[in-house]
Amino acid sequence: MYRHCDAEDLGRQLEGASGESLVVTDSVFSMNGTLAPVDEIADLVDKHDAMLVLDDAHATGVLGSGGKGSTGHYKRADRADVIVGTLGKALGSVGAFATGSAEVIGYLSKVCRTFLFTTAPSPVAAAAALEAVRIMRTEPERLNRLWENAVTINCSLNRLGFSVPDKVHPIVPVMFGDAAKAQRAEDLLIHHGIFVRAVLPPYVPPGTSRIRLIASAVHTDQQMERIQTAFEDVALHLSLSG
Repeated sequence: MYRHCDAEDLGRQLEGASGESLVVTDSVFSMNGTLAPVDEIADLVDKHDAMLVLDDAHATGVLGSGGKGSTGHYKRADRADVIVGTLGKALGSVGAFATGSAEVIGYLSKVCRTFLFTTAPSPVAAAAALEAVRIMRTEPERLNRLWENAVTINCSLNRLGFSVPDKVHPIVPVMFGDAAKAQRAEDLLIHHGIFVRAVLPPYVPPGTSRIRLIASAVHTDQQMERIQTAFEDVALHLSLSG
């Protein structure tokens, strides 16, 4: 394993690797909305003749023109041998996908236990996923609204004194550090009708407890205001602002 989002460390490990190498990375990491250095990683796997797998679970429908994910955002995502993702999350259905060359996908269809020992998607789930992809392609205003809401949430929380990432993403982690504070924030937000869950150890390292918000394209201006009002109350109770 190489250090999180550290292309230099990955390069050093590939230099010392023997035999064939397989590099696997999320394109967007789910806990903080952090984007991986995919273009740098692609250059490294080229240099060392390695294989690359991208997990687009949190990029599909979110990143790139038309919500294409990695291939619409990064210059070199097409270097990936396999891109996997989900039909849930942004697409709102169930199931998952893997894309790649005919040779790779043919191989996976024969050896993947999760493919062999599961049932096919139901017709209604497949239809829902197809309709979601159609909407994603033909209604770009939804993606624009998603990012507008992400900016609104991030900026509002920053002004209130909460610790949020400098780089905006629809995944907005609100860092509290202390687990008790994060749990208290969850209780206050639910009291205001904002359904969230505190993310506590062991799911995150001690001292990094947080509330994780997910912006949506269907959040209205009124809901954005309600979120801000709820966090104003959290800031007051936790003495984060005057």
